[in-house]
Amino acid sequence: MKTAPLVLALLVPVASYASTVSGRLDFIQGREPLSARASVKPELDFSSSRFRFHGEALLEADALDKLPYSDGQRARALLQEAYVEADLSPFTVRLGLQPVRWSESWSLPSLDFWTARRWDRYFLDPLADVLKHPIGALIRYSSQDVELEGFASVRTPTDSFADGVGEVSQEWRAEGGARAKFRVQGWDFSPAYAYVRKTDSYGFSLSYALASAVPKLEVGGNDRDAFFVIAGTDFFMGEWTLLPQLTFYRATPDSQTERILYLPIRYEAGRNTFEFQMLSTESGEVFWGSEFGRDFNDSIGASVFLQDYQGSGTGLISSFDTHVDGGWVTGLRLKATR
Repeated sequence: MKTAPLVLALLVPVASYASTVSGRLDFIQGREPLSARASVKPELDFSSSRFRFHGEALLEADALDKLPYSDGQRARALLQEAYVEADLSPFTVRLGLQPVRWSESWSLPSLDFWTARRWDRYFLDPLADVLKHPIGALIRYSSQDVELEGFASVRTPTDSFADGVGEVSQEWRAEGGARAKFRVQGWDFSPAYAYVRKTDSYGFSLSYALASAVPKLEVGGNDRDAFFVIAGTDFFMGEWTLLPQLTFYRATPDSQTERILYLPIRYEAGRNTFEFQMLSTESGEVFWGSEFGRDFNDSIGASVFLQDYQGSGTGLISSFDTHVDGGWVTGLRLKATR
């Protein structure tokens, strides 16, 4: 008996397939000759009643023959996500290149032990395209008031910038961690531990949901005596969203405690959006950016943005100053999705 046609016949009624291709064309002008850049972001999602496959990539090309901030080539392809997921309720198992974000903080340091940033595009690109994810296996147990999560990584990205393809160098090595999330009468408490980059890292987050605000606290450190504290509140006021955060951190036992202030604001009304973000550090780095966008229909949109970065070159986000030489940056962004 031929079983393959029978198996396919059983899968077709319960399987769904969806694909998305989003394109973005950026015209950027700054102190560095960033010029124009085209980005295409194909996404593929296939799911059945219990299984799912998700893939996502970034295809980019710069107008310059050679990038001004590395030995990178004019065109490159980056695989953002590629994983399979099984729903074995109450358990979820996920294998592959996947996002494992244990923090809602935009800046570093944070509890994002497994997540890194593409520093060459840190401010220029949307955050989702800046983040880099690990390769590994995740197991999650979920109930109404408890969520337990374990992750084993075989390849974890770093925040350094490597010449060549605008991507970080990654070493194949075994690392792992665990996180729990408890929900009690509006409170969310989430302790976390990770052994990553030959370092024991640990911390917790605490939040409480009010009607229009969510105050948050995040604390972490490692066995090398580094530590950080992030305090903030998410405000939701109709069409406005404010997510201020204040971070205090110490990178080494002998270093002084630094401060990072981050304030993102978003306004959304109909098809119009306005975003503003400001970040300043105690070491003298200041970044601010604003972007106004409009979606003309469900598929096509455009936005204009203006940014300014001034830094000492020695602070937390000095990597950005290394690859983009600070100063004013203006841009036009055209977007299309199908």
